[in-house]
Amino acid sequence: MSFCSQTILATDLDGTLIPLDGNPEQQQDLQILGQSLEENSIPLIFVTGRHLQSVEKAQHEFRLPEPDWVICDVGSTICRRNATGKLEPLHEYAKHQHEIVKACPRTDILQHASKIPGLREQEAFKQGPYKISFYADQHQLHEIEQKLLEFLEDQQIPWSLICSVDPFNGDGLVDLLPQNISKAYALKWWAEFAGYEDSQIV
Repeated sequence: MSFCSQTILATDLDGTLIPLDGNPEQQQDLQILGQSLEENSIPLIFVTGRHLQSVEKAQHEFRLPEPDWVICDVGSTICRRNATGKLEPLHEYAKHQHEIVKACPRTDILQHASKIPGLREQEAFKQGPYKISFYADQHQLHEIEQKLLEFLEDQQIPWSLICSVDPFNGDGLVDLLPQNISKAYALKWWAEFAGYEDSQIV
């Protein structure tokens, strides 16, 4: 494989480009960052748990620099900007995930998860072909996590579990992804796909 010679900036959004305290001085810093990236021809990749619609909304709301790539949906989607400027899913990555879970489709997961008290399926636009998402009461999150982990392990299901708490409203968040898929995994997969070495990703 031939490798790219340039550096690329990979960054999370919430708590990084978008500070949780809403510091107004950040706007000026973001403009400086955007100018610097453009002047030095440094590509930008967002790595976030948000879904794409939420990423695009945040980009407009906080006037974020325009990314060349976006890893979103907790690492289950990789998008690249096409010639028209639109972000579109990378089909090669979707195919990669399909190979992981083809023996156990999402319908099987949903059928079992619907029987667990305290789980509420998230809105359709927050779901993905390889991301099954639920809300959970924060105080029940640990118990729900254990039940799902037992199910995945007992049935040897090739899906993995990521639980977290929304920093803005305290909701428990439960995401089921193809086995080993995460933001870190997606970034590593993308680097190999795009021809970047680890040392080139800042």
